[in-house]
Amino acid sequence: MITDKDVYDLGDKVTVNVFLNNSGKAQDIVACALVKQHGSNIAIDGLPLRTLPNIIGYASFSMVWDSKGFPAGDYYLEIKLNDTSGNWLDRGTCEFRLGRSMINVTSFSVIPQHFKIGDEVKIKLEALNTGSTTLNGRCIFIIEKENSSSILYFYHNFLSLTPKSSINFTSIWDTSSAEKGVFYYIIGYISYEGQTTPLMAAMASTNYLPMARFSYTPTKVGLGEEVVFDASASSDPDGSISSYKWDFGDGGEGSGVNVKHSYHGLGDHVVTLTVIDNEGGSNSTMKLIRVVMMYNLNVSSNVAVEIPGSGRYKEGDEATLSAPSSVSMPGLLGLLGAKYTFRQWIGFLNSTESSVRIVFSGYEPELEMHAVYAEDYTGAIVTTSIIVIALGVIVALSLRKRKRKAAPPPPQPPSRSS
Repeated sequence: MITDKDVYDLGDKVTVNVFLNNSGKAQDIVACALVKQHGSNIAIDGLPLRTLPNIIGYASFSMVWDSKGFPAGDYYLEIKLNDTSGNWLDRGTCEFRLGRSMINVTSFSVIPQHFKIGDEVKIKLEALNTGSTTLNGRCIFIIEKENSSSILYFYHNFLSLTPKSSINFTSIWDTSSAEKGVFYYIIGYISYEGQTTPLMAAMASTNYLPMARFSYTPTKVGLGEEVVFDASASSDPDGSISSYKWDFGDGGEGSGVNVKHSYHGLGDHVVTLTVIDNEGGSNSTMKLIRVVMMYNLNVSSNVAVEIPGSGRYKEGDEATLSAPSSVSMPGLLGLLGAKYTFRQWIGFLNSTESSVRIVFSGYEPELEMHAVYAEDYTGAIVTTSIIVIALGVIVALSLRKRKRKAAPPPPQPPSRSS
């Protein structure tokens, strides 16, 4: 037997799931359910009889009790199984609580947190009964000295805090006996019904804590790449920072305002900067750094064509390689129209397109992209043919002109005398 929840609000419906096994012959089974208070054998309510027909082997069923009108407390359901003749077969119980006990702290403050010796520090906590039962309890404030034991307690008892009601507690700490430069932790919580709220805490001191801040470049970190960390943005409102301590999250450490570090493992690393001021007060800040793969890309071709794109890249970077569709051959052949024509890219990405977009990924650091060109003499052949034809025409015209100059003049007919 098991209920669908351990704790129910007042008026909730309680569902109990029952599992049984009849290892004998099939038979009808009658289930009788009674509700009893914890520690008592007196039934305060009952559920209608439930007949389970022709049960054999494993079976299950559910019964529901409406708790409306019943007070908060601990209860249990008792279920008896009988045959149709009233003979007892088995009995089981299942406990649950009616009425939820819950207090939430809605605010906690310590004012002032930076004080002068002899000042009064006000500690305030507000709480709300978010459960469904009336509660009694105690609010407790504790003042602890840094790296030491508790030095002061404040207690506030309360009774009959009804559901949805709030309550405030205030204590005054006289700091006449406090020590200069020492940090004190003020803790507040509520104890009730054998449980407590989460601890609320604040720090107070005659010293303002320093502020830890840092930046790093590059912001996208590659494997093995040198990273420069800069903590010059850190500050101390009432003094000066005396030391800077670095934890790079990979076992490496450093000190100083500006430090350098390289990561030799991929993945996320939490970098922690701790600053300490001239009175011993410290504060820390953290940043998550993701180290990604680095790549060396070499771009080349099978002819004397320089294609931009070679260099170092990081995981996730993008690059577009654009190879010229054609390039003139060097020398006389190029002047005649011979050229190299792009055919394909081969390497870690194969393509017949002259322009390709690359997104860097994977774990191979050395990458090659090679542009393949083919020789194309079509233009040179056409140009040469035109030149040959033109030369032939010129020669023919020249020969004809010479022939005309070499021919004698035609004879003159004899003249008649009169």
